[in-house]
Amino acid sequence: MDSPEGFEPDPLTGHVFIALTGNDARTADTVNPANPRPANAHGHILRMIPPASDHGADVFTWRVFILCGDPANPADGAQFHPDTSAEGWFVEPDNIAFDPSGRLWVCSGGPGPRNHDGLWVMDVHGLRAGLPRLFYAPPIQSECCSPAFTPDGQTMFLAIQHPAERADGASTALTGWPDFKPGQPPRPSLIAISRTAS
Repeated sequence: MDSPEGFEPDPLTGHVFIALTGNDARTADTVNPANPRPANAHGHILRMIPPASDHGADVFTWRVFILCGDPANPADGAQFHPDTSAEGWFVEPDNIAFDPSGRLWVCSGGPGPRNHDGLWVMDVHGLRAGLPRLFYAPPIQSECCSPAFTPDGQTMFLAIQHPAERADGASTALTGWPDFKPGQPPRPSLIAISRTAS
């Protein structure tokens, strides 16, 4: 497998989604249906379907849900929903989670061509299945991870890892996240994003 990172069951169907971050070392002679691209730099997401909802079964059916990369670049071989926007696609899917309504949330594990990681959300059923939307871009040179929801789905918790990770110290950091005080180095943090009544 091409670096499986996160896996989560769909709360509505029990289908299991697996985020595979990628595998630059995969050669053409080792390509297989579950890992369909050689030198898979961008990763993909699989959907596994347990027979009769039995997660202890020896054999599942499955399909590739998304092949990551830039849909506008044929060399990437990306497969997203045809209505995916220029900000909607991503690379290196890493941590994933489902909210109580059954939407899939995907944290990227590499900044890709936009030079930022992000958190994308998408439906996994219906006409908009596989249509990602960028929900949150973390601070520069950081990665968001481990999205988790309150039972009512009104608040999401999200960890911010290694902001300004390539800096030599506070004086060269490209962000002062989360304090933004002179001399204070950037620090990892946990944030909460809540929906308010409209």
